[in-house]
Amino acid sequence: MTESQKERSRRPRAAVVASQKGGEGKTLLATSIADLHYLHDEPVIAVQIDDQERLSRTIGQDVITVNTETVRASRTNPAASIQAFRPMMTALEQAASLRAMLLVDVGGTQVRPVDAFASLSELNGDLVEMEFEGRVFVPATAEPEAITQAARTIAMLSESLPVLKAVLVENRRDGAFDTLATGSEAYRALHQLREAYPDLPEIVMPAVEGGSWRYFEPHYCRPIDVVAMDVGEVMRLTGLPRAEARIARGDVAAWVAEMERALAPLLGLPEVFR
Repeated sequence: MTESQKERSRRPRAAVVASQKGGEGKTLLATSIADLHYLHDEPVIAVQIDDQERLSRTIGQDVITVNTETVRASRTNPAASIQAFRPMMTALEQAASLRAMLLVDVGGTQVRPVDAFASLSELNGDLVEMEFEGRVFVPATAEPEAITQAARTIAMLSESLPVLKAVLVENRRDGAFDTLATGSEAYRALHQLREAYPDLPEIVMPAVEGGSWRYFEPHYCRPIDVVAMDVGEVMRLTGLPRAEARIARGDVAAWVAEMERALAPLLGLPEVFR
């Protein structure tokens, strides 16, 4: 197959990162997905539907933003949601035309409006018609409310966007699922989720060793940019002495490699960091 034939045969893809609970690592996960495509020189069209607009601060101002104030106003007028989500539909058409990755970062308070819009507009039919394939990545930490809200998110978006297969992302920032005490509220919530979706893929989003990400997160750094920094730049950014700066950068590099191993097969990308 020639390169032009490969280009024509490649299908557009979508990755939606969502959970109804805030603080679960959605934007860091979305940034990692964008970073992996960047490493492979694969085009990404990014959309954020989030009050905090963290994704655009992290990966750049070319992120397409759905105005959440307009989305909130549309709740009293369902027909207005078509206009509120027009930027996302434009991004969808661009991704289809370019055979690109459509990356959508959905804030915790915006999952229900996105679900309502998808149902009202029959968005799933558009995705099928444009030959999209992809995933809904739902991160959750090892605590009951996070797992419960992840289950609700999976239930909603699996119904309204069935062409995008859900993936549970175990965010180990606060501990691992396999250390949950049997009979605890979090354990029961996870057990119920797994019973409801026995074939649900699960991947791990590890904690950055030594808590080193805390030095970079306030500066809205991209993980791959941290990996590429020289030690002096890390020192200037974080205020750490040389040895600690080198260790912090190494911790982030190890995290990037682990995330690639988890995400690459689901995104249809080969691994760079072997």
